[in-house]
Amino acid sequence: MSRPSATRRDSFPVIALVGSAGGIEAVSRILGPLPGTFAASIIVLIHLPPEHASNIVEVIKRRCSLTVIAAAHDLPLLPGQVVVVPPGMHLLITPDTNTPRTSLIVSGEYPPSRPSADLLLATLATAVGARAIAVVLSGGGHDGATGATAVHVCGGTV
Repeated sequence: MSRPSATRRDSFPVIALVGSAGGIEAVSRILGPLPGTFAASIIVLIHLPPEHASNIVEVIKRRCSLTVIAAAHDLPLLPGQVVVVPPGMHLLITPDTNTPRTSLIVSGEYPPSRPSADLLLATLATAVGARAIAVVLSGGGHDGATGATAVHVCGGTV
């Protein structure tokens, strides 16, 4: 799929959709109508146990026209792309001179919510500032609340 040529690599929004295991339906409903040329990068984080075999990438691919990939270490975030956080890993966003990039770390036993929405959102906020958009979809705990605050404090949208 082609990337929007009018979008500067350092100016596109980065949207994080975070939620509990039940949030995959909401993610599908949000992403389904978006065009393949959508001028934002999207990160999907769903709480799943580390030992859970996930098919979220395949489910989202079937339901939307965006490019959908599993997160990998040092992956650039690009417009028109959906990056899915794998179970058992935390995704961190690092600033780069051209485009934000991903870092993956093993989640370990704690915190209880894995992957951590707070870690993702806080690092997203510091990496892209006002271009960060946090969407907290569902959940039974408080994971995402602190990260959403970080997005707000750094000028992003919650």
